[in-house]
Amino acid sequence: LRSQLDLIIEKQEALIKSEEKFRDLVETSLDPIWEMDMNGTFTYMSLACLEVLGYSPEEVRGKTVFSLVAEPVRQAFFHEFATLDRSTKVTRELELPFLCRDGRVKLFEIRSIPQYDAKHQLIGFRGTAHDITERRKAEDRLRKSEEKFRSLVETSPDMIWEVDLEGTVLYASPKVKDIMGYAPELLIGKSVGDFIPEQACPRFARLMQEFTASTGPIAPIEFPGVHRDGHPIFFEIRVARVTGPDGKTIGFRGTGQDITERRKVMNALRESERRCRKLT
Repeated sequence: LRSQLDLIIEKQEALIKSEEKFRDLVETSLDPIWEMDMNGTFTYMSLACLEVLGYSPEEVRGKTVFSLVAEPVRQAFFHEFATLDRSTKVTRELELPFLCRDGRVKLFEIRSIPQYDAKHQLIGFRGTAHDITERRKAEDRLRKSEEKFRSLVETSPDMIWEVDLEGTVLYASPKVKDIMGYAPELLIGKSVGDFIPEQACPRFARLMQEFTASTGPIAPIEFPGVHRDGHPIFFEIRVARVTGPDGKTIGFRGTGQDITERRKVMNALRESERRCRKLT
């Protein structure tokens, strides 16, 4: 009997320690941890609620989740909660805007799992709320920046390009169609050597080696190309290095301005000056 009693006491002590450990983890979590019943009423809220929403756990307990969800999402979420498939036991994820005590609205990533009683009847939900407000703002800023960059690239009068260290084309702007006769996707994955005169390939290889080995600014260069229909083109190329996380060069990007007509005019002018000198 004593050994059975000792075993019961040992199990109780282990249970108490386990509960204390769980409580410590919950109360020190930076994300609010919550429980709610089938009506969406909070039955538990961790201390993190005070930090992220401005409400103490005591203020939240007894309130419904709908009272904290910001409009105009509130009504849609109420309908979604009411029509929720309660037969599934999977973890659910959704994003919800919550009203803070100070009037601000914060966006949270909600993860929840169903809770069951001893008879395996669904009695509510338990989960976490992770504040993703700043992350979403950063994503929106990045998206707007990318849209702005894309609009500048796609409306630029010059061809914008990117290549790796082997000279393989990684990107070509839509302007390449007007200048070289190729749709951008026809260049992607191809070598620059496929679009320049054969006699210019050794110079191209030498320049790539020089650009990779050096660290200073790269001066603009003039370089020949070949149009899709076979006629020659001349470009003024401006190059910038693309570096990896370790600071090493992993490729190049830049612009290509079509200077074919300008070169023709300059050549004609030089020829005219040469003839004038001959006459005098």
